[in-house]
Amino acid sequence: MITIDNTKTYIVKNREYAEFYIREGGENVSVTIRSTFGNFGYFWSHCGENWKTFLKKVDMDYAMNKLSDSSIYAFDIEESVKFVKNDIIELRKTGSLTKEQAREYTDELNSLCDNDERLFMEALSEMKCYNDCYYEMSVKPIKRSIVNFWETLWIPFVESL
Repeated sequence: MITIDNTKTYIVKNREYAEFYIREGGENVSVTIRSTFGNFGYFWSHCGENWKTFLKKVDMDYAMNKLSDSSIYAFDIEESVKFVKNDIIELRKTGSLTKEQAREYTDELNSLCDNDERLFMEALSEMKCYNDCYYEMSVKPIKRSIVNFWETLWIPFVESL
């Protein structure tokens, strides 16, 4: 069986480009996007409200996690090292670490130069002060390309609805 639907196409052109293909049905919506930042898509079966209202209200983190087929986060070695160094300072102030332990851990962090999350996690796993919670110590901001897509293409799209 073949059916023809009423998919609407929205095109956003500014310094970037995107085609938004929308197939709607009351409180559900299928969004397919071809853009200069890549392809995205998701089907929301129960928006809980009109699909236009829903798409205007979703935040970047939620929407892009749904629309993207890969992680929207990227490990950041510089920010992760800075975060752990600040934590080591706090642990030192509270007496949870000796001066020698703090120096040893800081030296270990300073030796990490590659943006390699695995090596960073291995280094943290050897620091006794983190036991099994070292996975909480890495900083993973949303990828710049995702933020750029959101700001230059998604926002103008939902503003046009």
